[in-house]
Amino acid sequence: MNPIIKKYIEHQQSLSVEKRLKFTPQEIQSAWVAVGTRLNKNYTLDEIAIRIMQGCFVDLSKGTIFWGTKGLGKTLNMDIFAAINTGLFKIHTECYEAEEIEYNYKAYGAEYILKLSDLLCLVINDIGRESGILNDYGTDRNIIADLLALRYRKFQTGGFRTFGTTNGKIEDIKKLYVPRIEDRLKEMFNFCEVKGESKR
Repeated sequence: MNPIIKKYIEHQQSLSVEKRLKFTPQEIQSAWVAVGTRLNKNYTLDEIAIRIMQGCFVDLSKGTIFWGTKGLGKTLNMDIFAAINTGLFKIHTECYEAEEIEYNYKAYGAEYILKLSDLLCLVINDIGRESGILNDYGTDRNIIADLLALRYRKFQTGGFRTFGTTNGKIEDIKKLYVPRIEDRLKEMFNFCEVKGESKR
């Protein structure tokens, strides 16, 4: 295991939840709003944003998949989380669309997926929008399922966390990857439903 990651994990595991965050809820909320307004001048910390913000920090042992209808601000709020996690907590976090990951796999091959599997924290937006099964030199592959399988191993051995958003229902998402990783999804993720009126 990477010594830096090992040191981080040991440090995190030695602390209470309150101390792991190192910041008060008010400081986190203020930073969240500051990043949000930088990304979108009309950003407001409404009930949906608060639910997503809380869902990102409710369980430091695993990630969260946020699910709900389109236009609720799930992707924007996960962009904010990535910035907060990277800037405030010094945990490098990157966000990608599921379709983008699939496209880049076609362009750059397995090395691209391996690179994403090595991120300490990864956000995959719009899970389920990818085309699904790709034929890779005669082998059928689901790239997001492959990536989640790789990250599952890192989750088990190194505490790597993965987050996601989807416009579908959780039951539909699970069906996409059954039976290969459904049980792993339960281990890797909390599931948080986001409800509200579309902002689009």
